[in-house]
Amino acid sequence: MARAFGWATLTLHPHGSLAAVGAAASVAALRGLSAQEMAKAISTACTLVVPGPFNHTVEGALVRNVWPGVGAWSGLRAVDWTLCGITGRPESLHDVYASAFNGEPHPEELTDGLGEDWALSDGYHKLHACCQYAHSAVEASLALCAKVDASTIREIHIDTHWKGRHLDNAQPATTLAAKFSMQHILAATAQFGHAGAEAFHASTLTAPELAAMREKVTIGAYEPEPAWPNDRPARVTWVLSDGARVTEECLSARGGPDRPLDPSEVRAKIRGIVDAPYPAMGAVLERLLDLDPADLDRSWRDTVAAMTA
Repeated sequence: MARAFGWATLTLHPHGSLAAVGAAASVAALRGLSAQEMAKAISTACTLVVPGPFNHTVEGALVRNVWPGVGAWSGLRAVDWTLCGITGRPESLHDVYASAFNGEPHPEELTDGLGEDWALSDGYHKLHACCQYAHSAVEASLALCAKVDASTIREIHIDTHWKGRHLDNAQPATTLAAKFSMQHILAATAQFGHAGAEAFHASTLTAPELAAMREKVTIGAYEPEPAWPNDRPARVTWVLSDGARVTEECLSARGGPDRPLDPSEVRAKIRGIVDAPYPAMGAVLERLLDLDPADLDRSWRDTVAAMTA
């Protein structure tokens, strides 16, 4: 679905514009709906999406954090309603994404490789707690951290791809804005030696040292931009207190199909997120991740019953 409609600019954030459709498709598959019922559920869900503007992320509007939850609820209800006969139209996808949102349709994406190629395998897993458009910048910065004392930084310059250049906000007002601020991402990664949750904690927004370093970050264009999978590159240069310049480059951050993470890294990331706020969740997720083919072949009701027995 994400490939079937495109925009030349960063218009809509996918958390708002796609979450309901993804939720409906997933729930419909788990419930074993027929192809016709699933198509109706997806068409219904797309009329319930949130037209979340991408610039709300850069500006730090915290309503963005609500969009995935709204999408999950809408997707669940779309399946329920479809089974009650409350649906959209076969043309709803085009009506919403092309006509209403002015996207460019690519209908062939819905059927190319159907049943053979799985879009999920081309997804990106995030290790860093910030916008993916800056992950190559994080990796280049970490490479610099490994060989230079970050306390000697006087200035930071980055040349990056066009999407990364949109993350231009030297004074983020919220934690969300910090995660979409190239200035904060570069300054915090240098200071903390990582781009985890701590680097975007609320306290970092007003920390004097970080605020000062954000103002010393300049952003330029990485030209020419390479083709996929290296289409989101970053070249980071630190100017040190003695005037020396050190540079590291990352063409493609780890986590995509070209540089996949080890499954153990993905599991560790999950546990790192849930263990503190939800201590009992980690073990349940491990059991889900360990499902064998026999479990996967069962209906979702039987699978849940077996896991909770």
